[in-house]
Amino acid sequence: ARVPMHLRKLLLRGLAGAPADRYPDMDALLADLARDPAARRRRVLAIGAGVLVLGGVAAAVLARGSGGDPCAAADAPLDRVWNPYAELGMRVAFAASGVPNQAAAFDHATAAIGDRVGELRAARREACVATAVRHEQSADLLDRRMACIDDVAGQLSSAIGLLSEHPNADAVTRAPDAVRSVRSVAPCADRQSLLSGDPQPTSPPLIAAVAALRGQLDRAEALDDLGEIANAETSFAALIPQADRLGVGSLRLRARYGDANALEGLAKYSLAVDRFRETAELAATLHDDEIVAQSWNIVYVLVGFQLGKLDEAKALEPVAAAAVARAGGTPALTGQLEGARG
Repeated sequence: ARVPMHLRKLLLRGLAGAPADRYPDMDALLADLARDPAARRRRVLAIGAGVLVLGGVAAAVLARGSGGDPCAAADAPLDRVWNPYAELGMRVAFAASGVPNQAAAFDHATAAIGDRVGELRAARREACVATAVRHEQSADLLDRRMACIDDVAGQLSSAIGLLSEHPNADAVTRAPDAVRSVRSVAPCADRQSLLSGDPQPTSPPLIAAVAALRGQLDRAEALDDLGEIANAETSFAALIPQADRLGVGSLRLRARYGDANALEGLAKYSLAVDRFRETAELAATLHDDEIVAQSWNIVYVLVGFQLGKLDEAKALEPVAAAAVARAGGTPALTGQLEGARG
């Protein structure tokens, strides 16, 4: 479990069943061993690229175009998220788990991963085409769309990583649903939401710090999805002060919302109510109406049902209903509210 991921990938390639998938000779293996991904990551972060983020300079290049397809490589970063070696690593981990249904769970999980990666590829290409081909959006909006898409890709990558690290029986069983629960890429095409979000960091130290925190949040969310709720809650609680120090609103909100959900999953209902109230207040200042509504819906049902404080819950009902209405009264939010009333 302590073997670095880049060495794990080299080992898995060397152990591949088909000769064509293994190294052709020792020189090729030595060349890969000589590479230091950690040093490369440090160089990438130092110039402000961030993990999987396209960035403003690249956006300008894409917008300028070339003789060929200016968006031909727009989805290339997704090759790092899901590739034959990542799939092989996950297959080996599932097989080693000894879970009776591991083969079926692996097939369902990898099918779900393929679907999600396909959505991400299409989203990256569409974002590029909107700027470089149709010229209907700015380079800044392209950067924001790509950053949003790559946040989703990061969450998916974290789930894949955890499923390749000696998953237990619960994680193997939950794997397909955990992959499907990775947040939707659809909001990454919402122009108004993107432009009203956090400004893109520009200084290399802040870019590096934000990328690192996002990765930690991705991992905590994946832990929660895979049923390791106690570990997830510990991670979220530790990340809240880090997010506050960075001052990036969306990350502060993710840390609190994740911690609140984990506390609910651990049946720590009073603590969860306090954290959801805090989350709703922060979400309101950030104009994230959907999280405000979700938070008040959950507070309403926790207070009334789990804690049995019916009078207090009745007083919360109009608050939750108003929040749902403000968020557009979507079927999901309305159904959540009606479930709480029931």
